[in-house]
Amino acid sequence: MQELKLLQKEIQNAFALFKEKNDEALGEIRRYGQASQGLTDTVDTLNKRLSELETRQRDIVTRANRPTMGLIPHQGDDRDSYELRKGFDRYLRTGDKSQYLQAAATIPEVRGLAEMVDTEGGVFVAPQLADKILLKAHNLGAIRSVANVVTISSDTLAQPIMGTATVSWTTENASVADQNLTNEMMNINVYEMKALVKLSNRLLEDAAYDVQGSLTEEFSRAFAEEEDNQFANGAHPLKPGGLFSNLSVQANVVKSGVAAALYDSTHNGVDALIDLQFTPKAVYRKNGVWAMNSQTEAMVRKLKDSIGTYLWQPSTSSGAPATLLGNPIIIVQSAPSIGANTFPVVFGDFSVGYQIVDRIGLTVKFLDQLYAINSQTGFLARKRVGGEVVLPEAFAALKIST
Repeated sequence: MQELKLLQKEIQNAFALFKEKNDEALGEIRRYGQASQGLTDTVDTLNKRLSELETRQRDIVTRANRPTMGLIPHQGDDRDSYELRKGFDRYLRTGDKSQYLQAAATIPEVRGLAEMVDTEGGVFVAPQLADKILLKAHNLGAIRSVANVVTISSDTLAQPIMGTATVSWTTENASVADQNLTNEMMNINVYEMKALVKLSNRLLEDAAYDVQGSLTEEFSRAFAEEEDNQFANGAHPLKPGGLFSNLSVQANVVKSGVAAALYDSTHNGVDALIDLQFTPKAVYRKNGVWAMNSQTEAMVRKLKDSIGTYLWQPSTSSGAPATLLGNPIIIVQSAPSIGANTFPVVFGDFSVGYQIVDRIGLTVKFLDQLYAINSQTGFLARKRVGGEVVLPEAFAALKIST
């Protein structure tokens, strides 16, 4: 995509200018003990500009990947999907679900929807339509994009915890040391999440207005933001388990070595990040991903290694994330910010270390009476999801010193 290529070039140029000014600031610190206020302000402005460009890049990638839910003429085997969307569109505009359920009854994989009843009076969203919302949420959610995700039909996923294999050097007939296997199981529960969107009745009466597309946009954003918040900081009960708040992950700790900061006035904070990267075992490092919020990333951009190379580097391919010490970075806005005794950075293999569980059955409820006095109609989406750290040793956390 040409827009992404141009933006990538703009990010690289902005980073080159940022490095030039930051190097000047470091030179002044070495000579005079501090950088001039004007130069410091320039570095901060350029750093902010880089963050804005990166955000634009992520937004463009999300828009490019998201599907449409608009009504398009059916062609060949798309007819069933078109009729399903058409019936769902009628339900969203009028509350009449008959056409939608009739269309669902003709499609084998969703025929059961015609008999299913949501306990709160909502309509179960067919997988062809629900996937649009969930896929969009996948693209928006930072942790979901790198974690392991499974879909189940129950309220709990029983995750087996395997023991560590034993290895012995033996002769042909000698025995191998027995494995200490406890057959533990970790239960990952599914919790209920709801999102409410209100639309003007005038919009619903406008045949040209893409109701499904608008609701997809709003529900996806709301679900993705709240999911990321809980996957980062959640605490039981009734919510998924958080990565940054997980005590076992926090136990795999590297300290910043600087009181209440990532680095000192001369930007000496490289060793802590390098140590953090090498704390998980090599098998986890090869697929390792850095997780932090954008404020922490802005601080990390100023760091250089012993030969003067910046640790943070912009992406070298269109739409790819920036890297830190060679590994990709995901921006989790709800991750803790830098402060004494906080854990603002986590590094590790999310694909084996964090498990997300989606429960089949996204529902949408049409609320035409509740907001009638304001000439509005409400739509209440209900989704069930769980998440948990399943392999703490796959991660390591940076702890800011007191």
